[in-house]
Amino acid sequence: MSEHITHIAVYEDTARLIAADSENFPAAFPYSIKNAYDSGLFCSGSRGNHLFAVPILEKYKGQKPEQLGEKAQEQIAGALGWLSHRASDLQMKPLFRILEDKNHPVFEDNECQMYHDAITFKEVYKGGTVSTGSKYEKLSPATLSHQMKGTPAAEHINVTPTENIITHYFMSEFARLQNLKDEEDINQFADNIIQNSQNLYEDLRIYINAFQDPEYHKLTAYIYNDNMYDEEDSIIKIVRDMQLFDEYPDSNTLKEALQTSEDQSQYAQALKKGYDFLHAAGRFYNNNMDKSDLYDFYGIYTESHRI
Repeated sequence: MSEHITHIAVYEDTARLIAADSENFPAAFPYSIKNAYDSGLFCSGSRGNHLFAVPILEKYKGQKPEQLGEKAQEQIAGALGWLSHRASDLQMKPLFRILEDKNHPVFEDNECQMYHDAITFKEVYKGGTVSTGSKYEKLSPATLSHQMKGTPAAEHINVTPTENIITHYFMSEFARLQNLKDEEDINQFADNIIQNSQNLYEDLRIYINAFQDPEYHKLTAYIYNDNMYDEEDSIIKIVRDMQLFDEYPDSNTLKEALQTSEDQSQYAQALKKGYDFLHAAGRFYNNNMDKSDLYDFYGIYTESHRI
């Protein structure tokens, strides 16, 4: 999954904006995010935002928090995570496509995405000294370190073969999840595993180098030229204060920050887009927006995707 760390960060920061401005969202949204935070976080880093988010919201639209069971909360939080993913995609992916179209011999879009994640890891998660809000998605300084340096276990094992063993373990566990009930042909079963698996096309070593030893000319091309992240942006200051100091903005400060974010860094614009996407979802949930208009707002025009 491209820019995985950035997707998670945008979700967490968008969730903070909703918490700070909860009166302008259905009560079911902050309630579901609070109680099923992991569901939203996991969906923010996965595929399906163009298919499942709107049907899920339609399923529960209009329901109050007290009407929502555990499954409903997980699904609503997941839908909101998917929408934050889409907001981030629509903000960042045009930059990657422009880079790809240039066909430059040095700069390429996949590496650009990794540099984005490295900057997010540095700025949002302080190089791993600050983790996510989920106990299952742990970040630490070892996350993007060579040979997992800094973890106690790394001093006592050979990391490279251990990583290979864990990778094979993951693949075997994935295979165990496949349904054999209606599959008699073992070759077809093997083909299905390959067809339904995601191609891991990103090299973790490039991720690590982008964070540990970034090349200045690549930082310039991937980060500085596009103004990817600016800690001085007002909306970024707000979410960092909430993240690190639990300080909430007043309504006027938040409103002004949202308005000015459209002329600020790419990350600030992604947060504004995430806020807008979830605000539109709230209007739909409260029966104040048509489903067709919502799909148009999200840029989902393929008829088979407008479920």
